[in-house]
Amino acid sequence: MIVRPLGKFVVIRLLPEKPPSGAVQVVRLEKRPSGIGEVLSVGPHVRDVKPGMTVLVSRLQGMVIEIGEPLLVVPESAILGYL
Repeated sequence: MIVRPLGKFVVIRLLPEKPPSGAVQVVRLEKRPSGIGEVLSVGPHVRDVKPGMTVLVSRLQGMVIEIGEPLLVVPESAILGYL
């Protein structure tokens, strides 16, 4: 199912983080302020981000929705940079 955001919102699929080799990490998602994700779709008023881009995004401003998989919906201003 395709989610088409309105206004200046962006739908992002968060990519799994790679733990350092040989280390065990147990960190709750809520404590991580940012993450890397792939842009799935953008609203009609988004200018700087296109679907398919890999971005660094702040999770604090977004909302997680479950449609087959967890997706993050954030305003364009929550995107911190491109990779």
